[in-house]
Amino acid sequence: MAVFPTAGSRRPRLYILVAGLFLAVVGLSLVGFHDNTRKAVVSKWDDHMRPGRPSAIHAVNETKLHVLIPANNPDVNLCKTLLTSSALGYPDPTLLAWGETYDTDYLLGGGSHLAKISAVLKWLQETTDAADDDLVVMMDAYDIWFQLRPEVLIERYYATNEDANEGLLQRLGTAVEKEGLKQTIIFGSGKRCAPNQVQTIGCFPIPDSPLPHDLYGNNTDSNLGRNLWYSFRQRWLNSGFIMGPKADLRALFKRAAEKATETERDMEYDDGSHGSDFMYHGSDQALFAVIFGEQEYQREVMRRRHYGMADKIRDRAGVPAPNHIYSTLVDDPLNPSFHHQPGKPKASKPDEFGIGLDYFSDFIQQTVNSEEDSKYIVYEDNIPEQVEQNRETFDCPSRVTGQLPNDVLRYGSPLKNIRTDESGSNADRWDHVPLYTNLCLNRIPIMIHHNGDKAAREYQWENMWVQRHARSVVGAMVHEGVDATGGAHLPDRGYLPWTELCPPEYDQEIFR
Repeated sequence: MAVFPTAGSRRPRLYILVAGLFLAVVGLSLVGFHDNTRKAVVSKWDDHMRPGRPSAIHAVNETKLHVLIPANNPDVNLCKTLLTSSALGYPDPTLLAWGETYDTDYLLGGGSHLAKISAVLKWLQETTDAADDDLVVMMDAYDIWFQLRPEVLIERYYATNEDANEGLLQRLGTAVEKEGLKQTIIFGSGKRCAPNQVQTIGCFPIPDSPLPHDLYGNNTDSNLGRNLWYSFRQRWLNSGFIMGPKADLRALFKRAAEKATETERDMEYDDGSHGSDFMYHGSDQALFAVIFGEQEYQREVMRRRHYGMADKIRDRAGVPAPNHIYSTLVDDPLNPSFHHQPGKPKASKPDEFGIGLDYFSDFIQQTVNSEEDSKYIVYEDNIPEQVEQNRETFDCPSRVTGQLPNDVLRYGSPLKNIRTDESGSNADRWDHVPLYTNLCLNRIPIMIHHNGDKAAREYQWENMWVQRHARSVVGAMVHEGVDATGGAHLPDRGYLPWTELCPPEYDQEIFR
């Protein structure tokens, strides 16, 4: 006679089966998590060895790029920006607020910093020459030089965002999928939360830098260095470079314009210095730092809101690890124990703009508090000899390998876009020209931002490889007739040629 197991005899087997399946799922999840983590945090020192993300490479030829430069008057340093841009094949930029004057005595630049916001927003709202998914770069006018091609810029934009989105998943967990969080806008990054004050929303909610904790050896994130901020890792927003899709930037600048009208004479939670009055006296950087801080505050709110079993299984912490802003401990990014400007948790995500930072200087190297982090290097020459010259005790250990990044080599020679008779010159290969290189990070940035020692715009000009070919570059630009390049557009569809923007009295400085 057949014997059928009773319900009581089946129950232990069922428990064992369920338990086994649970452990298998957990095990696979942990394996997958640790494998994804390993991929997400693969050593950034070796990025130049990677073949590149196929999706980012494919996007290069599918993407239209626009460059916006708020500039109200001619200057030889604007011409240096235009020359380096044109030589490398960037589209002629659009100058915003050209000819405007600013004279509000209590605002930075008479109000020109805040005027950047309104001028850029007007273009983003009114232009019909750009689609919503076109990429737009907004950059400072008088202290930035280009040294790598636009194709590299576009590839790095997409690759950096893919890397950042993997990092968001590790940091924010389930909230990323639940709230649709992703990075689409990239700002420059610097070593100080400035001009914002530490106790305000523009500083304390910002997550710790992803850069290695030994970047400057045992001096990292201390006041030991060439100045008080020299040995800190890049962590804070710099508004001299902003890049993203037109539609996303339009939403961001709309919020910035709204905040610009809300600035108060006496800002609440000022430290008593009145340094924050009128939004730090009309600082666009301070304003964007507040927007970024509000975004990161709400991201932590969302992370806690959605924190659940899946995050626990993947060993994601319930509370972020404490970090320091300079010497101040941030034990909780939502409610640090020191006196601070309170945030307000919100139900949805009205403060989400997809903002991320260029921590690794892939896009732009800030020179402020970083002048000795970088050098011009000719990669076919002796690397150690070039790197070690004039290095001092507090400088970072050099991580330069001497190998050029694949994305630099992928898109042709330095003078590819200029019709000159210099095809056999020392600019026919990238390892023949001096390239400004971050020694600490083994990075060749696309642009150099001289926001530190402004005099470097003069004494370093001859180090720029484009300057050495300036006459050929300008000659090719101005002799192309109706197809002339090297000038700049105006929002009303007017065009300012090189010869008008850069008159002969600038020649001595430009051509040397």
